[in-house]
Amino acid sequence: MISMEMENSAAKLLFLRYALPSTVGRVGELGSCSGDVITASKADPALVDQVSHGVLPDIDLRSNFRVASAWCELIAKEMRRDSIDKDVIRAYFWLIHNAVIDRRANLGEKFDHAACRVRFGNIVGVDGEKKTATVETPDGELTCSTSFLRDASKGDRVATHFDYVTERVSPELERRMSSLSGELAGLYRKLDYSPKIGNKRMKMGV
Repeated sequence: MISMEMENSAAKLLFLRYALPSTVGRVGELGSCSGDVITASKADPALVDQVSHGVLPDIDLRSNFRVASAWCELIAKEMRRDSIDKDVIRAYFWLIHNAVIDRRANLGEKFDHAACRVRFGNIVGVDGEKKTATVETPDGELTCSTSFLRDASKGDRVATHFDYVTERVSPELERRMSSLSGELAGLYRKLDYSPKIGNKRMKMGV
């Protein structure tokens, strides 16, 4: 049973910016890679609008995002945190998530494996009318919703998940997450996985 709480509202909103795209799917479409309670048939795009305005939806994060919540708790314990904070949430989505979905795909689960990957890239164009941005990633250009980053600008470095820009990524934030990656060495060994941000393979500190 998941017992660890998320640190505060800011942490919950960050979690939702990464987790909700898996239930809403590609821009203008429904589709799910979450395998959780919120599925393609139940996803409510209004949740995205609430989060984009900094409003926490009245949903239980644990029951609706069981996989991500469980991993966040494992990571928090591995990092000896008292709660699931922003570092923990990014550690899951940035450093562990892609290995988790690779394993699920290898086990034969049916979902949009390619779209579900968390990717990093630079915005090369913004369409204010459509509320989308063109993001250049190592895997090619993506057209992503800017619902969660309403002031997105050309040149921004960002993280993306399922065709949504999830947040702006600064060099300082990348360095911070790289420095924290060593705390997850035990989980990496279990996953036989060495994470990377963008094209750069990260050091595990072991």
